[in-house]
Amino acid sequence: MDINNIFSNFETNKVEKVDESYIEDKLTFQDYMNHPLYWVGMFKKLNQNYNNFNKYIIQSFQKMEEELSEDDLNKAGTFIIYNNSYYYISKINTKDFTCQEALFQMADPELKGYLELSLNYFSGNEEYEKCVSLKTTLDFVNLILA
Repeated sequence: MDINNIFSNFETNKVEKVDESYIEDKLTFQDYMNHPLYWVGMFKKLNQNYNNFNKYIIQSFQKMEEELSEDDLNKAGTFIIYNNSYYYISKINTKDFTCQEALFQMADPELKGYLELSLNYFSGNEEYEKCVSLKTTLDFVNLILA
């Protein structure tokens, strides 16, 4: 048995060149952070974690030397949650087909409730520009759920 003959079958120099245009055509990558499903999902997730975030804020700031009231910390946590969640839901355009599809997939009573809570928060703070955007999305979700 010739050992060189055996190993000649495993030559590493016989690598075929892959056509890169074929790979680009067949593999499409999508940035999911720029997709309406992600935006609606993040809106829901931030609202779901509202209580946990407020507890975290209170625990973090209680370790500081300077005393802060729990009420002020709750207000700060509420401000952060609602403004961060609004950032995501404000990207939804109910006239855009992709956004409509995302809302159809994600619409449930929970989403409706979070939209209503956000609308109440921003109307209480007299941020009416945000209310218009939230109301438009809430109306669309109500149509889906009806």
